[in-house]
Amino acid sequence: MENLLLTAPFVLEEIEEVVMKSDDNKSPGPNGFNFAFVKSFWPMLKGE
Repeated sequence: MENLLLTAPFVLEEIEEVVMKSDDNKSPGPNGFNFAFVKSFWPMLKGE
């Protein structure tokens, strides 16, 4: 049963919740964009 939860696709609302709750100064990855940038451009980025 737990295996199904681990392989379930992400839901956009779950991703958005995590992004909006994240500290603005944390870097999400090697691209160097922090969460302040991601939050500012979320309406455009969420479809990517």
